[in-house]
Amino acid sequence: MPGSLTIFKKGLILVSVPLLFQLTLIGLFADLQWRNNDAEAWSLHSKEVLRQGQGVFTKLAIAETAERGFVVTEDPAFAASYEDAARDAPGDLQRLQDLVRDNPGQETWAGRIAAKAQAFLAWHTGVLDLARAGARDEAVARIKTLQGKARMDELRGEVDGFLAEEGRLDEERRLALDDSQ
Repeated sequence: MPGSLTIFKKGLILVSVPLLFQLTLIGLFADLQWRNNDAEAWSLHSKEVLRQGQGVFTKLAIAETAERGFVVTEDPAFAASYEDAARDAPGDLQRLQDLVRDNPGQETWAGRIAAKAQAFLAWHTGVLDLARAGARDEAVARIKTLQGKARMDELRGEVDGFLAEEGRLDEERRLALDDSQ
């Protein structure tokens, strides 16, 4: 019979069909693993951004508290705490901006936070410098204007909005990770 398959061809089909099925399964498993790894990396990334954002705000709050503590008590330990926080803040802000380079919206927000933080630190450094120079009354008068509080409130609003958006992304990414698992 001209249309019949030889034993060799039948054997080849018998071996190749399960092999093709196994290769397809391996490809699907590899794709699932890749998707799971990707989802896990994005979920961890969001958590790192949240941690960094909260850390930046905490450092700025420490700076503000230390500046006021120094003005009130003239205790050099407060000035040292302020200097430590003010010295670390620019690097922490840059790290935050670097972490969100993948997201234009968050990158813009992080840039606004950095700009407000720089202005915030410049204002508080000015108050601290007045107190160090012996112009404590003038430093207290500046604090009483509540400009520092207004700057902190503005900064808090930016950070809260940034963290809320990153929290939304974190939840979205956590759900994607759950789905991939």
